[in-house]
Amino acid sequence: MIKIDPVSQRLISTAPVSISKPAPRYVSPSSTLSSAAVIKKPTPSIWEQIAALWSWLFSRQAVDKVSARYWGLGKENKWRELIDGRYHHLGKLAFDKGLHKGIVEPGYIGSLERACDFLGGKLRAKLDANLYLETHKIAASHFDGKRTGNEMGQEKVGVFRDSSDYISAYYVDAHKPTDAACEELVAFDREVKQRFGESFGIGFYSASSVYGGRKLTHKAMSQDQVRQVFSWLTDNLHRELARSWRADARLTAIAKFHQRLEWLHAVKDGSSRMNMLFLNKHLSEWGFHPVILNHPIILAALSVSELKAYLRQGMASWEEKRPSQ
Repeated sequence: MIKIDPVSQRLISTAPVSISKPAPRYVSPSSTLSSAAVIKKPTPSIWEQIAALWSWLFSRQAVDKVSARYWGLGKENKWRELIDGRYHHLGKLAFDKGLHKGIVEPGYIGSLERACDFLGGKLRAKLDANLYLETHKIAASHFDGKRTGNEMGQEKVGVFRDSSDYISAYYVDAHKPTDAACEELVAFDREVKQRFGESFGIGFYSASSVYGGRKLTHKAMSQDQVRQVFSWLTDNLHRELARSWRADARLTAIAKFHQRLEWLHAVKDGSSRMNMLFLNKHLSEWGFHPVILNHPIILAALSVSELKAYLRQGMASWEEKRPSQ
């Protein structure tokens, strides 16, 4: 079955795709060395030591300060971060009632508000597979297949997608991927294959003569393979944030992670909304604040540098909605 949202132009098919035998598992760096292994590391420079100390001190800042940023719009206005800025004039039930002229999804905003409450109690908790999937259970708690306009029911909520899930999306008009984004996707796909093996991957963009724009086809992988790539991405994010003592470097790390998370499409349905939930959590935790984006789906269509600029615009839009102090 193929379904197209006339607003977002996303198309998802559920035809099965075969997959070759899995490659060796990815193991977190913290568990790769045996007790007998000894690797002598170079002594860090004084500036590297200062940067590491600063990053550690920054990460220990009081949770109440992070919470103040996370809930900066007030609980009653958190929905503005969860719905495209271009639809704010339609109110918080724009997607629940289909007021945006797209798919009607009853229960959309209620599930996401509960997910925000859940993550509000997890500020400073590092993202891992368990936290991601637990949050997906809440954010997708209303999923009921066709009745709620979703690609699945509860049977695939709270689990990573698998090799039976064929997922593709069309990006057209304002969502059309930039050339730089396409080049970065090719490089990322190659990096994943080199690290994990040819049976792994991310996907590819191709020109679309039917819908115009470009079609993104996500690589079919088993749940275990998706988990391995996801864990590798989160390890990289935490490592880059830990050594980034400049705000611009932290924003680069966050933008890079969420661009790649969008390309991974870790769950069968609800991937983009999950990305927005954790994007605003990460921004709040690392010295920024949430964003309001007119086109959240565009995270998959921009290069890292372009996405950083877009996030800065989103932070400016958020600040316009913040209650006066």
